[in-house]
Parts: sequence; structure tokens; C-alpha cells
Amino acid sequence: MSVSTQLGLLLWKNFTYRRRQTLQLLVEIVWPLFVFSS
Repeated sequence: MSVSTQLGLLLWKNFTYRRRQTLQLLVEIVWPLFVFSS
């Protein structure tokens, strides 16, 4: 399995589990993008 596939599955799993916790979900998605892009 490629890294992008694993990352996609992990993000989807995270999203489905935390769908009701919108703020925490947004932080978990945006924070790594912010950290790795700088």
C-alpha cells in the first residue's frame, strides 16, 4: 500500500470517528499542513 493511500485511509477513519467534534477535527487536519508546509 502506498503512503498516500495509507494517509488517505487514516484521515478518513479519523474524520468518521470525530465528525461531531468539528473544532478538534479541523485542528487535526490543519495543524499538520501548517507544520509541514513551513
